[in-house]
Amino acid sequence: MRRAFLLLSCGLALLAGPAEAGAQESARVDAALTPRTLLFGDALYVRVNVFADSDLVDVASVELESDFRPFEVERTRRELTRGSALSRARFTIALRCLSVHCLPPTGSSARSTRFSPLVVHLEDENGEQTLEAPLPPVRMASRLSVRESRGEDRWSYDVATLAPVSYPISPGLAIALLWALAVALGLLAALLVAYATTGKAPHRALAARRSPLQRALALVRRAAKRGADERREALERLARELRRAGHPELAERSGALAWSRPEPGEPEIGALVGDVERSARAAGP
Repeated sequence: MRRAFLLLSCGLALLAGPAEAGAQESARVDAALTPRTLLFGDALYVRVNVFADSDLVDVASVELESDFRPFEVERTRRELTRGSALSRARFTIALRCLSVHCLPPTGSSARSTRFSPLVVHLEDENGEQTLEAPLPPVRMASRLSVRESRGEDRWSYDVATLAPVSYPISPGLAIALLWALAVALGLLAALLVAYATTGKAPHRALAARRSPLQRALALVRRAAKRGADERREALERLARELRRAGHPELAERSGALAWSRPEPGEPEIGALVGDVERSARAAGP
């Protein structure tokens, strides 16, 4: 409703005004700037409405020519509205100025800027027509007060001599410590390898080379210093291995000692072990 009312109002204004020749009879331009006063770096919006007689002007032919220096155009939007009696071409332009040409003069808090009139090109029944629309001035205010701008020093720089490079620890000492750590880790690795190859493996290899009788004898020696149950089990195992090895007398003696009362003592076990070893040496490999 508001748009229709605006179009109708503009149409009535065209019809009620004095008849003029050319494009003034077929179209009209309204231009506005918002805001009229802004701070440095803020956006400025230009809104241009071109109202045209739908029977006389092709609204799609409306083009806008402008010069907004020192402002720069950030974006432009063009909208066309066609009606049975009136049509409208609307331009919305966003401007922004970040150059020194928009800064207020020294000692002043604002700068006034005037733009060239807008030029609108269109085509009606008489051919190409041109319309002009003046723009009001805008006032660009500084973000600093006059007092602040007067007291602000100009941009400056100072080339300072950098302090000499310093380290918590000298690079040479750090390298030496790292080499020492690497050597220590290498030695540790060598010791671990040596322990693995010469410490555990030989014992396992030696145990693998022992005969069942030799392993039974070793078990009896260890059990001689332990409890009665372990002694009896070790002697019983020795008795079995002696029978397999062809020593029935020693096997019977070991079995009897295993279940003797009282429990077998270290002297008896030691004597048996000695006899078994002598018998094994006499039998040969």
